[in-house]
Amino acid sequence: MRRADRLFDIIQRVRTANGPVTAEALAKWLEVTVRTVYRDIATLQARRVPIEGAAGIGYVLRRGFDLPPLMFTADEIEAIALRCACSAAPAMMDCRLRRKWCCQRSRSRYPTLCASI
Repeated sequence: MRRADRLFDIIQRVRTANGPVTAEALAKWLEVTVRTVYRDIATLQARRVPIEGAAGIGYVLRRGFDLPPLMFTADEIEAIALRCACSAAPAMMDCRLRRKWCCQRSRSRYPTLCASI
């Protein structure tokens, strides 16, 4: 398993746990040594991932670290795509795309999307 995958898995495991997760439990789940888990936790903490805890006690992830899942409606996805197209190459947009972007529906959705992201 690559280290990046392991770091992500540690975050996910600690985030979804009901209580503190020990390094021993993480090591068994990831099939690595406890020392590797301690190094990985230290790396995550150095990268400002809010993992709290200590060796022998367990680790928890502070609340508010992850964002809620974003679910977009078809209109919102269309507004994102149109806005990206306008930003990326406004001179290359054909008349249909330009007209569509100017419609009220797309304009009204874009501020909502920006606020949620």
